[in-house]
Amino acid sequence: MSNTNKSKKLKDDNLKNKEEKKEKNNKKWLLLLLLLLFLCVFGYVIFKIGFDFGTSNQPVTPQPLPTKFLIEISDDDGNWQEHEKLNIFAVSGREYVAPYDRGIYDFDIVNTVNRPISYTLELEEDNQDRVNIKYRLKENGKYIIGVNNWVYYTDIKLEDIVLNANGADSYQLEWMWVSENNELDTAIGEKEERAIYSITFKVVAVEIEG
Repeated sequence: MSNTNKSKKLKDDNLKNKEEKKEKNNKKWLLLLLLLLFLCVFGYVIFKIGFDFGTSNQPVTPQPLPTKFLIEISDDDGNWQEHEKLNIFAVSGREYVAPYDRGIYDFDIVNTVNRPISYTLELEEDNQDRVNIKYRLKENGKYIIGVNNWVYYTDIKLEDIVLNANGADSYQLEWMWVSENNELDTAIGEKEERAIYSITFKVVAVEIEG
């Protein structure tokens, strides 16, 4: 064989070896990329499953029911929620009250769920003209506030009153315009615009846990 043919064969063999090595390297890189891609996808799946499993087993804190779903309050005219105003200070059909007038307002608080609840009750007053109205309160026929004396609205306060499942409490709110200052009472009566006096009941109920 001539030297020229030998040289040509060596070049062909070297070129073939280079192409084979290049092809092997390309296959290695391709396998490495595929492996990395597989690990990334597999790792995400594991993380996603673990995350979903972890969150789905977290304890769920039940949201407390609003007061309106726990109790129903009513008077002689019906459910409080059906009335825009309560007829508390009615005196013989008059639309106003005067010194020494007095009255009784009856209302019931009913537990509407099959679990015990507790509730609080207090009054808020709108009395810019300083009308001297005082109160006493009976629960189920017995005085619980103002047993011996008339008290101001700030003393009409009930806290953490327990009411058993489907139970009810009956209340009588007694009121009276106590005349302790004749000059003030006269000034209120002589105003060109009628004095305005109002109270608002604030009742909050919660379920008893356990």
